This record gives sequence, structure tokens and C-alpha cells, in this order.
Amino acid sequence: MSYFSKAHKIHHRIGQLLSIFLVFLCYGCVQTNNNSRPNLLIFAASSLTNALEDVKEDFEKEAKVDLTINYAGSSTLARQLLNGAEADLFISANREWANTIEHQKPILKRNEILGNRLVVVTHDESGFKPKRLKDLLDPRINNIAIADPEGVPAGIYAKKILINRGLWHQLRHKFIMGTDVRHTMAHVENGGAEVGFVYATDELISSSTHTSINLTDKTNDDISYPVLLLESEKNKETPLNFYNYLISDRALETFKRHGFVVKIKS
Repeated sequence: MSYFSKAHKIHHRIGQLLSIFLVFLCYGCVQTNNNSRPNLLIFAASSLTNALEDVKEDFEKEAKVDLTINYAGSSTLARQLLNGAEADLFISANREWANTIEHQKPILKRNEILGNRLVVVTHDESGFKPKRLKDLLDPRINNIAIADPEGVPAGIYAKKILINRGLWHQLRHKFIMGTDVRHTMAHVENGGAEVGFVYATDELISSSTHTSINLTDKTNDDISYPVLLLESEKNKETPLNFYNYLISDRALETFKRHGFVVKIKS
């Protein structure tokens, strides 16, 4: 193993441990909050940030409950839970990480309420606009942002699509890895990559990129956001109320407004 690889692994592990420590610290603050309002801790995939913040605001007003939301890549969140972090709900960006948690942690309820689409985005100031995936082979594209396919759902989906098209190995030398889909989008927005694989919902909130390629692969049909209600020492009624709120007409309309595909009927 090269020095760079070893250093990268050590840095990654330190980042994981720091992230877990911050989650425990955050949860401790939630538990010791002197506010009379209940406070729930939610673990949610980073691609949900904008939509879930709107849902959070509505729920807090309606239910008089405070929500603390830990946003990160689904793989990071799942590993935190497996390493002892506590949460009331976990919203993953794919089934595999949700399955991992369900097999190893007590789960009270589960539902798959949302879907998404993967797209290829290009910076608005880019001089070359790819129209199909084969265009990514063009020498004018030096860097392609992609979420880490070893664990991050957006990267896993992108890898499947590229393998199906026979392009994965031809493009590997161009990849710049993101720790989650928001980090991946940032590579394109700041000019570090000419193009990137992100969710359609992330492109909608970006002011400096546009969708160059709408991916029609069946892999897009597999993109799902399972919601897991985790067993908690708190009053089970309060976490259950938020779990049920997520499938209410009001919450589903919010998700649709942010570009998500609603998979269930309320």
C-alpha cells in the first residue's frame, strides 16, 4: 500500500471517529436540554437537507417539538449508528444501508416514501456541454465528480450506470470523489470538476450548474429513501408522530416541491 493510500485511510478513519464523537456530543445536548418541548434526533441523508428543513419547520410549529437533524452520507450515518450513536429516526438514501441497520438495531417501523433521479450536471461556465455519457470520454473533460461508490448511495448508483454502459473503467482516472452528494456537487460548483453525478434535487438548488444529461437507466428506479423508526428510550409516541408526519399530505407536497418522487400515497 502506498504512503498516500495509508495516509488517506488514516485521515478517513480520524474523520469517522470525530464525526461519531460530535454525534454523541450533539445527542447529549439534546438529552440535557432544559426546554420543556420534546427534542428528537434525526439522522438523514445529505440530499434531503433543503426539503427536510422545510418539513422540520412545519412540524416544529404544529407539534411543538424540536428536531435536531444530523445530515451526512447514508454510509456515514449508518456507521455512526452501528458504533453506538443513538437517534430516533434514520432516513437513508438507499435500501442497503437501511437493511444493515434493520438487521442490527431494533426497528419499530419502516417505510419507503421517496425516490430521486441521478443526473449529470455541468458548470454554467463550462466550454463543453456533454449530451450523452460517452461524451465524458472527451479530453476536454479532465475531472468528473462522483460520490464515493464504496458506500455513498449516489456514487453506488452512478457506478452501476457507468458499468452498464461499459464506461466505468475508461473514466476511472477522471474521478474526484465526494464524501456525500452535496460535497460532490460542490466540486462542480467551485470548478474542481467539469461535470458531476448528483441527484436531480441537488441540481435544482444550485445556481451555477445545469443538467446536461438526464439518465434514463433503470437504476434510477431503484433510488429510494427508506425511513426507519428506531427503538428509543424516549416517549415512543413523539418519534412515531414525526414518522407519521413524514407521510402526511403536507410533508409529501413539500418533498414534491423540492423535486423528490413520492412513492407512496398518504
